Amino acid sequence: MKFSIRWVLIMGSLAIIWATQLITITTSYVSSQRALLEHAQDIMRNIADLAMEQAESHLFHAQSAAHLTKRLLAADVVGRSHDRLDELEHYFADQLTVYPHFAGIYFGAPNGDFFDVRRSSAKIPNGIRTKITVHQDERKVTRLIWRDRDFRLIAEETLYDDPYDPRVRPWYRKALAEKRIVWTDPY
Repeated sequence: MKFSIRWVLIMGSLAIIWATQLITITTSYVSSQRALLEHAQDIMRNIADLAMEQAESHLFHAQSAAHLTKRLLAADVVGRSHDRLDELEHYFADQLTVYPHFAGIYFGAPNGDFFDVRRSSAKIPNGIRTKITVHQDERKVTRLIWRDRDFRLIAEETLYDDPYDPRVRPWYRKALAEKRIVWTDPY
């Protein structure tokens, strides 16, 4: 079998072209994969950094509100005495208005008294529920108050057998042990 120089040149040229294409495609694929992987990692790092910044910002507002509340209570600007609970309820409800990402604000006292204002749609959409537990004359009394978003009274209920005691909750125990405003794990 005899090959003409013409066919050898054509086949050789085609082989060089195919080899060049194979090398070019392979190196292009490998370098593109590397570049895309690095780009994806950069995007994921940026997203993680943004999520961390937003979480810290979210917690900063909560911490600022907690410190402000602590100072206002200590200075008796708002009080937790029985005759001033309306002021405290208004203040906590205002905090929920200012910080729409807060679900609620609450505190507990060493005697087991508990004050909690939180968002609740149980009685009315976008409403507020206040829970006030006080110990009077060796008796525990809990009032539940539901209000609309304009703070108008919707319903009220009194309980004498509410089992909730803030002193056994993780947030209360940790704050008492560390003598400061604390964060607990979600529960």
